[in-house]
Amino acid sequence: MIQDSSNNNFKLKLLGHRGSQPSRAVELTLKLLNLNYDYQEINFLNGETRTKEFKEKFNPNGLIPTLIINDNTLQNTQNTLQKDDNSLQKNDNTLDESHTIMRYLCKLQQNNIPNIEMSNQLYLCNNNYLQCSKIDQYLDWHHLNIRLFTLQIAHGFLFLEFSKDLPKNLILELIEMKIKENHLRLQNGLQRIENYYLKNKNYLINEKFTIADISLGCELYHLYCYGYPFLELGFTKIVKWLNLLEENIFYFKEIHKELIKDGEVFKMKFKNYMDQILLDKSSKL
Repeated sequence: MIQDSSNNNFKLKLLGHRGSQPSRAVELTLKLLNLNYDYQEINFLNGETRTKEFKEKFNPNGLIPTLIINDNTLQNTQNTLQKDDNSLQKNDNTLDESHTIMRYLCKLQQNNIPNIEMSNQLYLCNNNYLQCSKIDQYLDWHHLNIRLFTLQIAHGFLFLEFSKDLPKNLILELIEMKIKENHLRLQNGLQRIENYYLKNKNYLINEKFTIADISLGCELYHLYCYGYPFLELGFTKIVKWLNLLEENIFYFKEIHKELIKDGEVFKMKFKNYMDQILLDKSSKL
């Protein structure tokens, strides 16, 4: 069944949080595709995503972002099917995994004339299957080579902000485990971005930004706002690329405005200290 996003019966609701890199990526995609949606902030920091109710109703993995698709025509079809199939679950009208959601949103707009151009740019590539697969190739690589480590570094930054009441030895252990170790493990991924994906072009896949750029951009911009020393580490192309995202992706800075503000406060407190840790040339795994 083709879903019509212009239909009044069709509604999208994003469960997310601006402190979540994947949530920001999905929200930015929604805005770029000019899709109407409702937004509900879910506080993952206090465990709201890990409750039994959240897992049963929205996302069995207990994570955000989660997209709720309220399509009355789809719901009617599901109600009919449910009479003969008891396997349908409460969360059959939800999607999780940010890359899956972003792909879905682009496909959703492929027949919506005002937004076809953007959906083609972001993912569909005018049915150029090789280009589309190049985007998929990056998104598949992203999880274990970038996200795995940036998430832990970002958590380390967050914990450091609230560490003043912790014992000093615990703070040192936290820095080693959450920040320094994952910083070192991230370097191979950053080198591949710098020397392969951005070697001869402005964006990761071609000369226009795609959902690959949005996903990575929201990931690395989080560290960038908190003073991660990309330039000092020699990643000049990554910094130039991040500046292009700021300039050329409408809503990019809006989506990150709280992060930019929080990052300025963090840098005032910890920038010199973090540089000392992250620029230590003797550090190695």
